[in-house]
Amino acid sequence: VNNAWIAVQWVVLGITGIYVINGIIMNAANTGIMAAVMYEAGYAEDFWKFILPHGVPEITCILIAAAAGLKIFTSWIIPRNMTRRQVVAKEGRSLITVAMGLVIFLFLSGLIEGFITPSYMPFGIKMIFGAALTIGIVAYTIALGRPAYLAGLDGDLDEERAGYRTVTVQ
Repeated sequence: VNNAWIAVQWVVLGITGIYVINGIIMNAANTGIMAAVMYEAGYAEDFWKFILPHGVPEITCILIAAAAGLKIFTSWIIPRNMTRRQVVAKEGRSLITVAMGLVIFLFLSGLIEGFITPSYMPFGIKMIFGAALTIGIVAYTIALGRPAYLAGLDGDLDEERAGYRTVTVQ
């Protein structure tokens, strides 16, 4: 649940630009600190055994969330043929679907973290679960995302369902 919450925040608050960059740096620093503590205590192997099976698909999802959030930021900075308000509304609607999809993948990663990672099965088998989910995420993105992108689809709602075309402040 925590990683799903982080993914949604990174997409939604990505418009700030700094929130995502700060999050990536803090995540890397915290992981590095945990690794250093485990290495110093002589548990380096345990660290990797308990982080890799679910960590690989999790970091894949978190980096996708970061990219989606930064896409909103870059669209706001460089709006092209729309006003900034229009592009933020459009990209926000389009990319919130990314966040919702990531919640599903992070739920599956959480199942691996809760049931596979702490189990007594061999490490190689645990990694197969994590690798399979990661491959599934990439395959899903390529199999469904690329053809949609090439067809000119962007994930935004239809014109009549989109609601406001401009972000407004009351």
